[in-house]
Amino acid sequence: MTILGEAARDGDVLAIRHLLRGDVATVRMGQAREGRRTDGLWRTTCFEAFVRPSGSAGYLEINAATTGDWACYRFDAYRDGMREADATPVLDRGESEFAMRIDLRTIDGFAGRDWDVALTAVIEETDGTKSFWARKHPPGAPDFHDPDCFVWQLPAPDRA
Repeated sequence: MTILGEAARDGDVLAIRHLLRGDVATVRMGQAREGRRTDGLWRTTCFEAFVRPSGSAGYLEINAATTGDWACYRFDAYRDGMREADATPVLDRGESEFAMRIDLRTIDGFAGRDWDVALTAVIEETDGTKSFWARKHPPGAPDFHDPDCFVWQLPAPDRA
């Protein structure tokens, strides 16, 4: 299994795309439905994006399940001050592709700033095996919140 990730921005809208390559039939995909805000999505197949304004300790965690459920959290610093963020992603699921767009203009401190981004995924196979995907992992157990995971830089629109 291979996962390709892409991140781009259109103004202050973040666009993410995850592509699954390989035997997609072995991936546990929930039944697609009209999604809703749901906690604990990382317990099964879930695509994620972590975004912070460059130079900031605070960040957003955006989770999207193959069912269409989603969650968006804001943190003041590394795993500190977690709370729901007032943002709703728009999701699009294909057979081996998962995309989301989220408008960050309404999130204080994000509009017009450069962003650092981490794209991650939790993949659960039909036999229950889980794997954790990121462009960069810190040493030890997977920790998608680790500041070293924010490897993509997306400049503000006026600096692109």
